[in-house]
Amino acid sequence: IDSEDSVVCAAVYNDLGMAYGRAKEFDKAIESLIQALRIRKMKLGNESLEYGQSVYSLALIHVDMEKFNQALNCLNEAVRVFEQYDDEESDQLIQAIELKGDCSFEVGDFAASAASFQGCIEALIPADDDSGKSYDRERVARLNCKLGHSYSKIDEYEQAFDSYSQSVKDYVKSSGADDLKVADVMYDIGILLVEQDKDALVSKALVCFGEVVRIYKEKGRRIHAKVADSLVQKSKILIEQSDHDEASPLLEDALEVYRELLGNDSTEVGQVMMLRGKLHDECDNQDDAYRDFKEALRIFQKCLGEDDVHVSLALFNLGTIDARKKEHAKAIEQCKEALKIRVKRGDQDRDVADSAFNIATIYDDWGDSDQAFQYYSQCLKLYRELAGDMDTSVGNCYYKLGSIHWARGDVELSMSNFLDALRIFEQEDDTDGDVLITLFGGLARCYFRKEQFSVAMEWFLKHIRVLKIHRGEDCLEMAEPCFSVGLIYEKMDKFEEALNFMSKALMLFEKFHGKGSKDCQGCELQIAKVLLALEKYDESLAKFKCYLSQYHKDQSEETADVADAFHRMGQALQGLDKCDEARMFLKKALRASMKIHGNSSLQVAQVLVDLGNIMAKSGSSDEAIAVYDQSIAIFQKHPEDHDVDILASTYVSLAVLLDEKDDFEASLHSWKNALKLYSELVGSGSDEVAEILFKIGILYNHLQNYDRATSCFSESVRIVRNNGDDDEMVANALCHIAKNYARKRQFARGLEMSMEALRLKKQFCSAPEIASCLVDCGDILDGWGKPDQALRFLDEALRIYREQEDESHVTDVANCKRTLGCVYRQLGDSKTALDLLVGALAQHRAQGDDTLEVAGDLFEIGQVYDSFGDREKGLKCFEECLKIREEKLGSDHLDVMAAHKSIRKLQRHKDNSL
Repeated sequence: IDSEDSVVCAAVYNDLGMAYGRAKEFDKAIESLIQALRIRKMKLGNESLEYGQSVYSLALIHVDMEKFNQALNCLNEAVRVFEQYDDEESDQLIQAIELKGDCSFEVGDFAASAASFQGCIEALIPADDDSGKSYDRERVARLNCKLGHSYSKIDEYEQAFDSYSQSVKDYVKSSGADDLKVADVMYDIGILLVEQDKDALVSKALVCFGEVVRIYKEKGRRIHAKVADSLVQKSKILIEQSDHDEASPLLEDALEVYRELLGNDSTEVGQVMMLRGKLHDECDNQDDAYRDFKEALRIFQKCLGEDDVHVSLALFNLGTIDARKKEHAKAIEQCKEALKIRVKRGDQDRDVADSAFNIATIYDDWGDSDQAFQYYSQCLKLYRELAGDMDTSVGNCYYKLGSIHWARGDVELSMSNFLDALRIFEQEDDTDGDVLITLFGGLARCYFRKEQFSVAMEWFLKHIRVLKIHRGEDCLEMAEPCFSVGLIYEKMDKFEEALNFMSKALMLFEKFHGKGSKDCQGCELQIAKVLLALEKYDESLAKFKCYLSQYHKDQSEETADVADAFHRMGQALQGLDKCDEARMFLKKALRASMKIHGNSSLQVAQVLVDLGNIMAKSGSSDEAIAVYDQSIAIFQKHPEDHDVDILASTYVSLAVLLDEKDDFEASLHSWKNALKLYSELVGSGSDEVAEILFKIGILYNHLQNYDRATSCFSESVRIVRNNGDDDEMVANALCHIAKNYARKRQFARGLEMSMEALRLKKQFCSAPEIASCLVDCGDILDGWGKPDQALRFLDEALRIYREQEDESHVTDVANCKRTLGCVYRQLGDSKTALDLLVGALAQHRAQGDDTLEVAGDLFEIGQVYDSFGDREKGLKCFEECLKIREEKLGSDHLDVMAAHKSIRKLQRHKDNSL
């Protein structure tokens, strides 16, 4: 065949190929077109228009075969050729470029498709649209619609909207405002607006879908898929807006259209049934919702098979309703089947994880924490793989796992999971309030359980703040954190704050649960305890009585709460100095505690301590000592559980009573036990330890162990000064140290300590205390052999005492007079000495005739009479002094021996004179 015949033959092959294509015989079509293409390329070259047309024809066949990538290869070549003949074959070029845009769209290259469609539009519209030159508006409208589709796929919503709008304008100009093509583009605009998920655009989307329905109905096309699709889209928007009444009839209309068009069992009918089920579910019409989801499931299984994703979604919704009805076994079965379909399909997307999470939630609600834990753990792994470690779905898994750990009592793991969840949610601007409420509350409870109360307080306060925002200030959920904050303030000894929060909690419990509820009961009791701590004894007592009358009318039942209330009432009555009533309630508390907790329980020990305090206060010291001993014995049986502070204070109370009974050895033992406990409780450098060391020093003085006494006083001073203080106790300790140095005849050191004590006394103490210290200085100087200097201090002391009108210092004044009298005697002023000593004796006798102070005065007066030579009076004084000292001190005491010596001396003088 010659060249010309070959070209004709190629044309025949080309036409034959297209004919085969129309007949769907694609293999023969491609074979014929390739033959045409080979001939034209060989005879005419690959730059020829005919060659380009064959390539374009081949692209059309690939499009029909849905082989879009192969079609794109052909179209790129066809466009290359057609561009060379743009002036004469511009329309063919535009068609090729449009088809190229279609193929790019199909393979997901939306930017390329947009570029192709834009190129077609620019080629069709004159450069100056105002020139009046006509163009194919309908064709341009169609291209703008395609361009809008492409832009919407790459989230270029503004460009997409502009393209759709231009499409509508061109269709309106070419075909009229009510043309079906206008309606179709309006539908696309509606979908575009919905996809942007902005509230301001939703109302516009509703208008668009409404226009679609209107136009189709006016054209007599009510029964059309586009009408049903628009009705469904409107319904979705209205359901999201909770406008269920308006959405419901639209769904019914959509169902009618789909059923008439496609039959009762089409996929579209199933999808509407799913949507209607959602509407019923949101309206709490669970039975209607269940029926619709069930019907959707049947349709999907019939149309799509058992393993389709739509089947999975229907099963999931059915399981969710079953769970809500507490039909957990059925719910689990449905949801597991839904998950099985997802897994079988090979889906590894969020829907698989969401299905597993829903199953976990059902198990959790069912109380099967082991299964819930297993599924939540699987979800956590899936979500982390799909979305990364910081996705909110990962956070949801953490906080659900944290809740399970809390229920199991594993506080550490619970807290760790809650913190992991919070770390994720804190990065979100719109975290669900329910999640924050759960997390803040969970963390607060964890730290409270760990007794990290300051941290727990921070989380409870955050919990309260987020509750105010999302629930309001007076919601029931507010009660529990308010009560917990009150408990923490109570532990911090901030009782006013505790009372405020507990009162708030009580108000909420009463509002939502009613007076007399269990929550109110616990709150009322705790408020009564706080009032007691605030020393509002009358209010506390009234609260306890109200509590007992409301919650425990039969008080003979002797429950733990009743026993506690009796105990606290005893404490309140003690505060009101109603000792007899207090003792009565404490004995009731003791009986109840022994019956409930056992005779050797800590509860019994604590009641015994307060009973001992009442006995001590009312003067029954022997009974109090016995009760304290009993309580201490019980505490010692519970070395790991007892309250160290209470035991230490009990030892202190016991020591004080033993001091009063002059049982110094037993008292010293109690003080030492208290010292050990306080050292462990608040530290060896605490003020409490310093105070006890001071008390022990006094005891060692009584026991004449002056070195140990000085050591205790010195350590007490060191501790207080290390804590940045100087106070009255330091001054008193220095006074004792000074006297002990003087006893060892270290007068210089003693005077130094006494002068430092005097400086502090003048700063912190009353006038009589200052006078007492002046007397100590005088005593030391007197013992040092410096009576002149001693006289100055003692005269000042006596002046201060005489200026006081307080009779409580009579003994101190008498002691000062005696010391001053002794100094005057040493200085040779026996008359002044005798006046002072006689005055001291009179004051001491006012406190009793047989005291050691009286004996001391008599001894010194005897010395003065002896210096006068009045031995009869002197002997009489010494003999009375001896009688008192022997009775008080025994025959071997040094002071007794001194009296004997003075008597023998005077008797010898008397015998010699005879």
